Amino acid sequence: MNIYHYISKYAFRLIFFLIMIVGPFSLTAQPSYRIKLCPGTKQARTALAQYLSNYKDEKPDRMIPWLQKWAKDNRMRVAFVQLERIKDRKSFQWHSGRSERSGNLVDQELAILGSRSSTTRILERDIRCFFSDTLVVMDTLRFSIGSLKNSEYFFKTTLEEWAIPLHIQTGELMIYAPASLAKGKHYAFQLIEKKGNQSREITAGILYFLTIEEQMQIKSAFLNRLEDEKLSCQTLLEESIPFLEYMWGRKSCEEKNNYEEAQADRIKILLGRCK
Repeated sequence: MNIYHYISKYAFRLIFFLIMIVGPFSLTAQPSYRIKLCPGTKQARTALAQYLSNYKDEKPDRMIPWLQKWAKDNRMRVAFVQLERIKDRKSFQWHSGRSERSGNLVDQELAILGSRSSTTRILERDIRCFFSDTLVVMDTLRFSIGSLKNSEYFFKTTLEEWAIPLHIQTGELMIYAPASLAKGKHYAFQLIEKKGNQSREITAGILYFLTIEEQMQIKSAFLNRLEDEKLSCQTLLEESIPFLEYMWGRKSCEEKNNYEEAQADRIKILLGRCK
């Protein structure tokens, strides 16, 4: 009886010791990040998921060399990922060609969609907001100018000046890169309004026209997320538009609903979904 009591006593102590020592290690052994946006093939996404399953560091810096090799191994001329840190849902973005916007953990944002201004009530402040800071253009971006369509609008950069075409039926400015301008670069611009013989600068900002490769990677990443997580289109758009702004250029104005709605319309066309 004493022997059994002796064995059970020390067995209990051993179990308690293992819980205290091994327990914390089993908790820290959980993955630190999960995939949110990832372009490329199923093989590429599987490789990233396997890597993250063994990545235990809460700081993302150490994974950047691996991501660079991953992009090269999967023959991605343009590559980006968006990851979510599991413990606090902070977002990590990495872009193979944009080191200045890679490596930071940021709070996740949502676009506020479904609140575009009435086309008959567009004010100059709406135009200033739409064209301020960085205007990221994916193929063609449309902006309705409503009652202000009697004016002509021009982009003026250090390289050239060109008129922004107006769609007569819809009253929308059609914003796209002229054939003479290379995509994938940032261009400082002035937005010029011309009415009769008078012209004036309305605002100034930065233009960025996404390359075909960037557009295709965006399409791949967004479709992958729709299919892998069975997200609604609304949720995808609300989460992904802030990602585009973070990677290629933010807006500081508060009333940017027209801009975000225009981006949402363009993404729907790109995906061929979310009508």
